[in-house]
Order: sequence, then structure tokens, then C-alpha cells
Amino acid sequence: MKILERMALILFSIIMLIISIISCLVVFNIIELKDIYNLLEDLIQNETAIKIIVGTSIVSIILAVK
Repeated sequence: MKILERMALILFSIIMLIISIISCLVVFNIIELKDIYNLLEDLIQNETAIKIIVGTSIVSIILAVK
């Protein structure tokens, strides 16, 4: 496996882990959904954060299809 593929796999795994942890926290009522909504709202207002989110989303989509 090439080094780039390993790094992409690690990135994809970390993103999926974060999404899974957040989902579990919401399901068990440890954090509320409105808190996540407020965080996402703050991220969308930041131009740099938008570019990072779009970049990681594209990478995730490509890796999921691959």
C-alpha cells in the first residue's frame, strides 16, 4: 500500500470515528443535538473552515467510492 493511500485511509478512519462518537453521544443524551447544530453554525460562518470541510468531504467521498 502506498504512503498516500495509508494516509487517506487513516484520515477516512478518523472522520468515521468522530462521526460515530458524536452519534453515540447524542443517542445517549450526553450532548444535545442543538449543541452540535450551534457548533456547525459557527463553522459554516468561518471561510477557512468551509474550505477544510469541503476538502475533507471530497476526500471521504472518493475514498468511500474507491
